[in-house]
Amino acid sequence: MIDAYDNIIKSYSGKFQLTCYITDITGMIIPSYIQQAYDGNSTYQLLSFSTSIAGDLVLHVEEDNESVIGSPFTFYVDPGTISPSACQGLWPSNFSLFRNADTATFHVLYMDSYNNTILNVSVAVNISANIKAETGSGNASILNIDLNGGPGYGTIDFVSFSSGNFFLEVMVNDVEISESPFAFQISSGVIDASNCFGEWTSANSTFEAGIYPSFEIVQKDEFNNTLIDSIFDNQIFDFDVSSVTDEGSPYELANLTFLISPDDGLGTVQFLATDCGNFSLHVTYNGTEIKGSPFRYVVVPGPISVEQCIGFWDNEIGVYGAADMISLLLLLEDAYGNNITATASALAKFTLQTKSVAGVDYSINMVSTPQNNSVYGVITFTNRKAGEYLLYISINSSSVEGSPFSYIIEPGVLSPAHCQVVWLNKSTSINAGSQGSVEVLFVDAYNNSVSSYINVTMFFTRDGNSFDDVSLSSRRQQGLQHIDFIITLSGNYLFHLVDGASSDINGSPVGFSIIPASVLPSNCKGVWVDDKNTFQSGESGSLKVFLMDAYNNLVSASSDAASNLAFSAFTTCLGHCVLYVLINQIQMGGSPFPFTYVTGQVYVPYCIGYWANGTNVFERDGQGILNVMLKDEINTTLSSTANVTFSKLLVVDLIGRATKMIPKLTVSEPGLATVMFKILPTFNSSSKGSFFLRIGDTSAEIQGSPFLFTVLQGIAWRSFH
Repeated sequence: MIDAYDNIIKSYSGKFQLTCYITDITGMIIPSYIQQAYDGNSTYQLLSFSTSIAGDLVLHVEEDNESVIGSPFTFYVDPGTISPSACQGLWPSNFSLFRNADTATFHVLYMDSYNNTILNVSVAVNISANIKAETGSGNASILNIDLNGGPGYGTIDFVSFSSGNFFLEVMVNDVEISESPFAFQISSGVIDASNCFGEWTSANSTFEAGIYPSFEIVQKDEFNNTLIDSIFDNQIFDFDVSSVTDEGSPYELANLTFLISPDDGLGTVQFLATDCGNFSLHVTYNGTEIKGSPFRYVVVPGPISVEQCIGFWDNEIGVYGAADMISLLLLLEDAYGNNITATASALAKFTLQTKSVAGVDYSINMVSTPQNNSVYGVITFTNRKAGEYLLYISINSSSVEGSPFSYIIEPGVLSPAHCQVVWLNKSTSINAGSQGSVEVLFVDAYNNSVSSYINVTMFFTRDGNSFDDVSLSSRRQQGLQHIDFIITLSGNYLFHLVDGASSDINGSPVGFSIIPASVLPSNCKGVWVDDKNTFQSGESGSLKVFLMDAYNNLVSASSDAASNLAFSAFTTCLGHCVLYVLINQIQMGGSPFPFTYVTGQVYVPYCIGYWANGTNVFERDGQGILNVMLKDEINTTLSSTANVTFSKLLVVDLIGRATKMIPKLTVSEPGLATVMFKILPTFNSSSKGSFFLRIGDTSAEIQGSPFLFTVLQGIAWRSFH
């Protein structure tokens, strides 16, 4: 150790700590073990170190982050002796897939026990190898082993004449190296058509049009190895696939594809089967057919195609008579226009639905019938109802070509026995004066309307007797005779309609009832019960009302004609008493009805008071007026102007003291009294402000009493005379 002036320091006892570490030539710190110690005289420090990394290395020595003189120090570490278990194997270019019969090479890397590469092996080294098959025949052999194949490694050359998956076992000095055995794969060689063969993937060689038949080709090389898709770009497997008919004519396959499976060496041919017939499939490679070629196959019609099916009527025009047998022919084809001849099996594969806008039910009979060298499905049905129709035909819920198919059913001849009377009213009960209507339908045997007609005789009976008081009108139109009638007399009737042979038409006679019409207030009648129209106070009176319609038919109070009636009644006793009766606010017949009513005595609790003109505010020197409705003990307004007095009639102030304002009561008309009082002209504490008017007797006061009123000062001061 040296101080700052280059003096050797002896017996140094101060604190001095070196920092030491080792890196490779790139500066990366490598694992190492470094030990520091002083010599006996403490004049220098001794560094001891070790590392498992071979090669050019650098020792760095620093004190307080400053390198000592000469640092860093470079040095070299040689690899150790070869360690067979540490040796490693390597496929050149990391490629372990080789072609059949090609030479393959494997590198063996020489390593010491610390995994340092030994570039120059100075001791005797022995490499041995063995090949085992995982799949394939295992026909592989070692060609050459070179111990010095390159710097730090040896090489193993080998070859295989069979394809498959293999393992290479490698040993150095009879010890298996690291990660041995090493997997590799041998790919097939060059394709050889004479060794290839093929077969259909399905159980048989009969296919429906519309599916993709699949044909597999097992590819072989010249060593009869199954070909696996090669890793080499120039390896292309290209088969020629063609088809001919039984007549020998070339047939172009639709959507032809050829796919190679890289896993199992199979080539798959697929095409779309379209046309029916017998065919032969030829498979060749470079002009040579594979084993078994040509391969026979048959295409049959596919499922029924809605788009290809065409329908038409058997008579071409689609016009039929009622109840005729109707036939619709369906040309059944698959999606590629192949006529479906195997009718039974083909029809079982679809569901046929039919419907008509008229809702007619069809009896469907699907059969096959040869016609024009084709097979047709036939839908047969009958329809007895005349009219224009649409027949919807769908297969598996999709409409066929031409659907809906229009057709016409024409009516037959007139059948008097089937003509019928139809009651047009919603109910057999008709209001008096309202119109009733019937129709005579002229039809054929299937109730279809016809243009011809028969003469109809008509008459009415009421309670078994002929009835002629009828307003009757009739008109003919297409297929029927329309009859309207009006009857005003209520009762039960029969309407007879007879054909030319004097026989009732179906539905005749028509029974119905004429019921009273709505109540007509002016036609109603009223009668005093027991002819009594004079009543005492508290006595009830009764008026019987007879409800009548516009035609003087008596209307039952419980009938619909009497529903929703609003009755109102009121009486007046001005000079004499009358009862007004209103129905729906209209006076009924005979109203008003006179009667005599004798009222009782004044009954104070029922009398009602109210301020005249609706005001209870008065000015000085004015006059207060209160009206009193006079009622008897049954709350009836008095009918006379007899003298009426109230023992309690006075004006008091708010605390109940009597004032000098003296009320007077007069009866001006039956049932109405007037209370008047003079407002004091002089203002003082007792002649202005609010007061009460009290009316009654010793036991009660009239309704509203006491009545509050207010006296104001007024605009000007005037003397009272």
